[in-house]
Amino acid sequence: MLTIRELADQSGESVMTVTRILGGDEGIDSETRERVLTLARELEMTANISTAVVTDMPSKVIGVILDTSGHIDLHHPVFGAVLDGLEEAIAGGGYDMLIFTGGTPAGSTRTYDYLERCRHHHIDGIILMGVGRSFPEIQKLVRSEVPCIGVDLDLTGPITGYVISDNVEGAKMAIRHLYELGRRKIATIAGITYTRPGHDRLIGYQEQIDELGSSQHSEYVQSGDFCEPSGFTAMERLIALDNPPDAVFCASDTMAVGAIGAAKAAGVKVPEDIAIVGFDDAPIAAAFSPTITTIRQDKVGLGTAAGEQVMALIDDPKATPPMLTLPVELVVRESSGGSAI
Repeated sequence: MLTIRELADQSGESVMTVTRILGGDEGIDSETRERVLTLARELEMTANISTAVVTDMPSKVIGVILDTSGHIDLHHPVFGAVLDGLEEAIAGGGYDMLIFTGGTPAGSTRTYDYLERCRHHHIDGIILMGVGRSFPEIQKLVRSEVPCIGVDLDLTGPITGYVISDNVEGAKMAIRHLYELGRRKIATIAGITYTRPGHDRLIGYQEQIDELGSSQHSEYVQSGDFCEPSGFTAMERLIALDNPPDAVFCASDTMAVGAIGAAKAAGVKVPEDIAIVGFDDAPIAAAFSPTITTIRQDKVGLGTAAGEQVMALIDDPKATPPMLTLPVELVVRESSGGSAI
């Protein structure tokens, strides 16, 4: 009996395209549909397609790898919204979503093998978020036959691409805004710099400071981890400097919340004494007091794009993997002292 995969190989089409044609999907162009159906008849493929090696049929499941071992969880202000966009996109394509927790059973000596899990669950494609790009198990997956899309994670491979926000330009927008408000001693609280967003937001800060002709002060670059406590302690260090900054760009809104808290605790007024800008436009940015000026990234749009791109790679594994960068925008609120939109 001819299998769907064999028909796909002989027709030069993807398994997904052949499956859709045999299932009566009229969304495939008529020429391709007729060519595949003619080849199927010529090869005497069984008319009862539903019984033709069922295990060869795509499972219509897209996996999501979101490492929840650190600060990230399903309620994360960025990744939670990304999941909303992703779910809507893949549901529209007829797919289900399976989230991989990344956990290893207690007492187990085995390494968590994402590729093995994908094969076990018959995953058609995978979305990766919040994981280390150089982790061996991630690189093993990227080099595999499973279509992969990284979100804010610049992974590349034969059938692996990514979608990402314009983090460099977003950081530059923040610095230009502060400079236009008359601030000249601009510091930053950076995110985790081995991540693409953390790295790019720091690069954007450094490049814009240089382009404006301002002095680069090493003590004005403080490390954080995108979370509120690190923003608090980093701001404490900045306030304690002999020449403290009059503005701070935080690589996340949650760190901006921590920074504002530290300023209040020290009796430093925001924005009168020190202006603050965050990044992400998380829900807390508009709800906090003072409301936080921020760089808005299209979080739902990242998920939508990731879903569309992984489905495109599933449909045509020979397609060029995407490297998409989505635009960001400045949202002015109270914390920078600018004119709110």
